Amino acid sequence: MNPPRIAVVGGRLQGIEATYLCSKAEFETVLIDDDPNPPARSLSDEFHQIDVIAQREKAKHVLRGCDAVLPANENRRTLLVLEKCCGDLHIPFMQDNRAFWITSDKTKSTKFLGETGIPVPTAWPESGFPVIVKPSKRSGSVGIHRADSKSELEQGLKLVRRLDDAPVVQEYIGGPALSLEIMSKDGLGQPRQITGLEFDETYGCKRVYAQSRRHLM
Repeated sequence: MNPPRIAVVGGRLQGIEATYLCSKAEFETVLIDDDPNPPARSLSDEFHQIDVIAQREKAKHVLRGCDAVLPANENRRTLLVLEKCCGDLHIPFMQDNRAFWITSDKTKSTKFLGETGIPVPTAWPESGFPVIVKPSKRSGSVGIHRADSKSELEQGLKLVRRLDDAPVVQEYIGGPALSLEIMSKDGLGQPRQITGLEFDETYGCKRVYAQSRRHLM
């Protein structure tokens, strides 16, 4: 039996993680990216330089030979095109875009969590200092700024405004950065392994590792 062929669309940090884990599961990976030499290219079994938005038919031709599509990017137009292509080709699209529209927006996700009774960090000014200032719709640590005073808060707000985004200001909570992924289908969710995240000032999130349950003890 031939191994499953997984199309991974996006070859940066998420693409590196996806292609690496697919190889560990003995899946065949078909990497698609508009960059001619994305970091995940060397980890994939097959690579195609394609702009999914501008070259939709070319992308569909490649996707037709895959068993599922795993998006490893956060470009909304790309995600919509991929969802449509998968629908046309009748192959699984391994993401719920409706959920992503909420989780990728910190303002919407904070409101959603609050409405469902899940604790969220206290908002400024009730939180006091220190606080974290972050753009609502950015990812990968872009624009995140810790503020310990009003002057530093103003600096963080200016940084977010330069990114043309809405600021979210919440209390700073120290400790390890952990990530919990949940796989779901038809409304039923299954939590997976908790992973740890490492950051630095240059690259933001630079490493994902396991086991990390020891941090919860």
